[in-house]
This record gives sequence, structure tokens and C-alpha cells, in this order.
Amino acid sequence: MMINWKSEQSLKGINVEREKAFAHPTCDGLLLRVYPNGTKVWRWKRALNNKPLNDTLGKFPAMGIAVAIDRARELNVAVDQGFDPLAKAGSIPQPAKRVTIDEAWTTYMADCVRRNRKSVHIRDLTGKKWIVGAIGTKFVADVTEEDVQRVVDGPLNSPSKGRTGGAVRSNGVLKICKTFGKFCKKRKIDGVRDNPAENIDPIPSASITGVRAKRRLSLRELALVILAARELDRRNGGTTAWADIMTLLVMNGCRKGEVFDALGDEWKGNLGLWVIGPERYKTSAECVLPVSTTSAEILSRRAETGSYIIPSQSGVRTGAYVYFRDKLWRIMEEIAGYAIPHWTFHDIRHGFRTNIRKERIASKEVAEKIIHPSPSTDIDELYDDDWLEEMREALTKWEDRVNREVAAVKLLSNTTSSKGGYPSTITDADDPTKHQVLRV
Repeated sequence: MMINWKSEQSLKGINVEREKAFAHPTCDGLLLRVYPNGTKVWRWKRALNNKPLNDTLGKFPAMGIAVAIDRARELNVAVDQGFDPLAKAGSIPQPAKRVTIDEAWTTYMADCVRRNRKSVHIRDLTGKKWIVGAIGTKFVADVTEEDVQRVVDGPLNSPSKGRTGGAVRSNGVLKICKTFGKFCKKRKIDGVRDNPAENIDPIPSASITGVRAKRRLSLRELALVILAARELDRRNGGTTAWADIMTLLVMNGCRKGEVFDALGDEWKGNLGLWVIGPERYKTSAECVLPVSTTSAEILSRRAETGSYIIPSQSGVRTGAYVYFRDKLWRIMEEIAGYAIPHWTFHDIRHGFRTNIRKERIASKEVAEKIIHPSPSTDIDELYDDDWLEEMREALTKWEDRVNREVAAVKLLSNTTSSKGGYPSTITDADDPTKHQVLRV
């Protein structure tokens, strides 16, 4: 049931056959309990030191949405500070428990996980290293702007990052400081009233020299990605699924999250279509991919209705991608025998878009249909047989081209390995004159 929590008219329209409670999506502990006779009551439910706390706030619509939220947040503030807001009158108030940055960070990360925020694992690692590592023992209310500036300057003084990398990381740490400070201020953790990171400006991008430009993986590098993923699975004893993951990314030009978070019921095996719903697609469009043979085999083999197609490779659904990307990167260089420039998962998507046009496999219009479906596209056009056939033909030709490049790289790797080393003359993966011998 879709509920618009900003509209009282929407709440008035809720009807149930059995008593049911609906949790407010952004206000902790606030519930709207609806009864079969139409009565609706605001309830508040939290826990403090494993002790359940329950209170009736009032009836709806006599108590409006805004009033109920304000009342629930007042109660939440007391709970977050270690008080029982429902304690009987006359009881001896306990002194407020001070909260350190370390403790507040744990609360913040739990909230990020509950709200299904992106890149939680990476955010947690960054915050623990730079924020908690520098001022973790300070109480939240005692943190000053100077303390935050010291945290933000940390990456700049890190010898391993260099000036350019340190500046980029510094801006990333500042962004996390701002959102963490905003969280503490909103929850009034340790009684804090201000966000000390609010007025600190990031380092202007124009002053950061040497920032990496958009990278497009070449056809050779895309083939190396697939071979490296297969090798990583072999080294892991077949317990990981990186070959399937990277194959789906390379063959379809998908974003990382579209593959990692793919659900079994998105695969329409009888139609040979992978349908990514608008709730998961970045542009809020429905993406329909008539995938090629290899991708169809992977999806058919792994799809289970309602569950993730790809199991977690790190024990968490988000984050830890950089660690595994670096492993693949090192294996790619082992296979190639030469240094490969830095790349990200999204660079695979850039490489797909560039090479599918460069190899004259798809027209610009077909490539755009695959890569960037528009949210305004008519649903009939999405499932138009002519469009689907053109897209399927393009993806099939692309799969064949990638497989031939993979076979060529394997042939070269086996040949050079038998001679006791890898080739050292191939240095430009985009120069076709250096690859003619490898094309099969």
C-alpha cells in the first residue's frame, strides 16, 4: 500500500480488514495504528536499554501529521540522550549521558543501514579512519569548527595520497562530516545545537590539478576484465561470482548497482528480457534489455524469484567494491604483462558505449536505447518488437566481438607464458595496429 505521509487526505483513505500499524518512513518510532472501524491513532514505540517504551500520542485527524511528528521527535531526543521520556512524574532525573563521537558514529551508521543508504561500508571505513580516528574520544557537543577542519586536513597531510589525491579525499571526508553533523544536530545527540562542519568550504575543483578524466576501457581491457574475473574465481576456489558479475557489466553496459542488486523476478526468461524497474534505475525509467546468449545463461542459472541474482561477494550488499576492483586490476596486469591505468566499475559502462559504436555494432540511436532509456518513453515503445530485435542483434554482435577478443588475449597469454614471460611491447590498448595479430 502506497502512503503519502505528507497528505492527510491520503491517511484518511487508509482502510484495513484487520488492525494494522504503519510506520512513518522518516520519524523513528512513530506509528499510525488503523482499526477496521476506521479509527486511526498515533502511537510511539521505542526501546531504551532493552526496555520497551510505548505511548499513545493522539487520534488522527484530530492530531495532524506535523504535530505527531514533532511530539515523536521530542520523545526521540530524550531516548537518544539516555532518558526515559515516559518516566513517572516525581522520579529522580538521571544526569544526561554524554555521547562521544565514536558512539554517535555507531548510531549514525546504524541509521544509514536502516535507511538503505548507498556505499555504507565505504562511508563507515572512511569515517572511522579520518573522523573517529582523529576526534573519536571527544564529546559531540564539544566539537568545534577547528576540530572538523583538522579532520578534513588529515588526507592533505597523508603522504600516501599526494596533493591531488589528498585534496579529492579531503573533500569526500568533508562531505561525510557535514552529513554526520547534520544527523547529530537533528537528533540533538549530546545536546548539540549546531553543525560545526556547516560553514567549512571544500577545496575548489579548479585548484585541484591532475584530477582523473573520464576513462573508457578499450576492447582489449574489457576482455582482460572478464579473464581476470574468471581467474579471481579460480583462486577463490569457485566460491565467488566475479566472472558472472563482470560478464554482465561488460556485455550489457549496466551500472554497478543494477547488477549487484538485481532481483530474480526481473529476469523474464520466457521472453529473454531483463527488466530493471524504475525504482532501481538511476533515471527512474524502466530499462528493458533483450540480453544475448551468455547473459541469458547467467541470469537463468542464478535467478530465483524475490532474491538477489548475484550473492554478496563481501558479506555486505554495499561497499567493499574498491578492494575487489583492485584485485581484478592486479590480475589484469598479470595477464597483459604491462601496466594498466586506473579504472572504476563505471568506466566499463563508458567503454561499452564507446566500443559498441567504434566497432560499428550499433547505431547511435540503438546504443542510446540500451544505455540511457528515457523516463518519458512510452511503455509500448519499450516493448516494441522492432526496437527489441535491433537491441538484441546489437548485444549479440557485441557478445561475439568480446568473446573473440577474450580468445585472442588467452591465445597471446598462453603463447608468451610458454616462452617464459608476458609481452612487453604492447603498451597502447587502443592502437589497432598493435593488435592485428591478435584478432581472430
